[in-house]
Amino acid sequence: MAVSLVEDGLNQIHSQIKAVIDFEIELEKKTKNLLALLFNRIQLSNDRVMVANSAAMQAIMQTSQEEIKVSRVLATKAHRISESMKKDSLSMRTIAACTMLFLPGTSFAAILSMPFFDIALKGPSWFWLWIVLTVPSTMVAFGFYFWRQSRNNAATEVSVEMAL
Repeated sequence: MAVSLVEDGLNQIHSQIKAVIDFEIELEKKTKNLLALLFNRIQLSNDRVMVANSAAMQAIMQTSQEEIKVSRVLATKAHRISESMKKDSLSMRTIAACTMLFLPGTSFAAILSMPFFDIALKGPSWFWLWIVLTVPSTMVAFGFYFWRQSRNNAATEVSVEMAL
């Protein structure tokens, strides 16, 4: 009888241990299912974030492409303006050269034609004075112009080299 009581107690302990092991296996399965569900939920959230990020990146890329188009248009217009300015600059240089050529001669002709120069001499004798005054003055004007241009060109080259 005592043996059967011990045997019954051991069987009962054995069935309780088996129930605890089955419970542990069941808990492990539930934990794995919860972890898989949590992982899937996290993956779904990550996928949604990736979709939102890709939509934002697509909008940024479209804006960037539009900005590039606008930049190209601006560059084209700036190029046209620079070509127009170059033509204007050439016209202004031509006007300046004509002015340097004719201004000394006309200035000295106007001065020599004033009435107080008529007192002493009349006729072609004033022509040599006009030539003596006009030719060197014109040469000095052109010399100054070319000297100034070479100095400006050298300064421009230095500034371009420093910018690079």
